[in-house]
This record gives sequence, structure tokens and C-alpha cells, in this order.
Amino acid sequence: MSEEFKEVPLKEAIWVGIPTCLLPFIPTNPVVGHPMFLTERPRLFKLKNRLAITRDTLVWRDMNGWIWTVPAGFLTDGASVPWLLRWLWSPWDEKTLRPALPHDLRYCLHDYFENWEDYDSRTAADDSLYDGMMIDCPSRASVYHFACAMFGRAVYEHINKEAMMEDWFEVLRKDSKPELDKWILNVIEKDKAA
Repeated sequence: MSEEFKEVPLKEAIWVGIPTCLLPFIPTNPVVGHPMFLTERPRLFKLKNRLAITRDTLVWRDMNGWIWTVPAGFLTDGASVPWLLRWLWSPWDEKTLRPALPHDLRYCLHDYFENWEDYDSRTAADDSLYDGMMIDCPSRASVYHFACAMFGRAVYEHINKEAMMEDWFEVLRKDSKPELDKWILNVIEKDKAA
């Protein structure tokens, strides 16, 4: 191991730039094989550009016992529902939104942090979506999982960056709830004024 690497803590060497609150972790007493949401569905503020931001934090424990946090202020387009099926299922359906958020976050982290694939994979994100759907909307879990398997690769490989998301990452790096709350209110006020 080089001397230069020893000077940088391992976490920082691997995850340069990723706000630490977005990194999954294993709790002291992990529960494996029993995925569950550890918070209620977050409230949303729908923006005028067909997107929304979460008003609350969502916490999810995956099948492997990892805890994933989707902090308030996350920019989302809801559950990915093809336009042809939106007459049947809404992207904002409460039954599918909660499982969609950790899935969207994992795809998003792939877009913004080039080393994310060293840690996480599209397949793992898709499987975790299935697990979440089995809790909140079991009747659609297989359909959503199949759709991700068939069409998710194109979405995952298309790097999509939003200026608002970059701003959100900057606020999260400050690790300050008052700063995050202020940023969310600012986004809401700007959208209302537009």
C-alpha cells in the first residue's frame, strides 16, 4: 500500500465526493432476509416540470440487511411507468412510490459518481425494487421487476444530470439539517413563483 493512500481514510479514498448520508450501511445488529421500510411514505412537492422533491427522508432495509437512506429533497419522477400505461398506473401511485425512491436513488448515484459501479449494480437495485414492491404492492412486483430487467439497462447507462441534483448533493455534503430544510423551501418557493 502506498504512503499516499495511507494518508487518506479508506472511506474518503473510495467515495470521494459522495455525501456520506447517501452511503448504505450495515447496522450493529443486521437483519438479513427481511427487507422493510423503516419510515412511512415521504410527502412530495410536485414541481412544474413533471418532477417532484421528497419532503421527508425515507429509510429502507434491503434483503441483505443494508440500510439505505433517501434524504429529503431528493428529485424524482416517481415510479417509472411507460407513457402507454399511465392511464392504468400513475408514476405517483402511493403503492409504488416508496419502493421506487431507493431504486431511483441508486440509479442516480450511478449517474453522478463514476466509481459507484464498484459498489452497487443495476441488478441489485432492481432486485431491491422488487423486494420493496412485494411489501407495498405485491400485485405489481413481478411486472415492475420484469420491466426493469428488460428496459432498465438503457436508463441506467444513459447518464442524466440535473443542476438541481448537483445543488442537493452540495447541501448534503454540509451535513446540516437546517441547510437542507432551507434549500427545500427555496426550491418550493422558486417553483411556486415560476
